[in-house]
Amino acid sequence: MEWRVTLSLAFMAADAARWHWSIMPPAVQWAGCGLLLVALLFIHWVMRTNSFVAPAGAGA
Repeated sequence: MEWRVTLSLAFMAADAARWHWSIMPPAVQWAGCGLLLVALLFIHWVMRTNSFVAPAGAGA
């Protein structure tokens, strides 16, 4: 699962910086970046608080 997230982030970065496949206003790009950050922080919080979701061996 993590490799798909990493691959997606790599493609998004390459599109934004190099290939320019999608043309988006800067405000939309920043909003997407902010939503992505919030989603990743939420996933991190869930992994820390819910031991049933945490990967095997990650519990304290």
